[in-house]
Amino acid sequence: MTDLSGYLISLGLSPLLVGLIAGIVVTLVLRRLRGGTGAQTHTVGTSSAPIRLSRELSAEQTAAVMRALGDGQKIEAIKLIRDATGMGLRESKDLAEQMEQSARPRVR
Repeated sequence: MTDLSGYLISLGLSPLLVGLIAGIVVTLVLRRLRGGTGAQTHTVGTSSAPIRLSRELSAEQTAAVMRALGDGQKIEAIKLIRDATGMGLRESKDLAEQMEQSARPRVR
């Protein structure tokens, strides 16, 4: 980072501007690494791993997903989640599995 800062300063940019650029780059890199899109994080079911939703599932959409899961149509449930939320395939699959697991009766 020091070499880049020195280079930018040698081009005539002020140290304040160089610091601002560095801060923006670091922020963007950290967001990318965390997978952050500004979406809200929600925990579904009993899992402690949060699933990021770009949009909320409505009650009707949740019911449709649960019906598909209950009928053994996991792929259809994943498609419904993807269409409703805009999530990727992996996130949609994880959410469908969490919803399916939370719907199962617990044996004690």
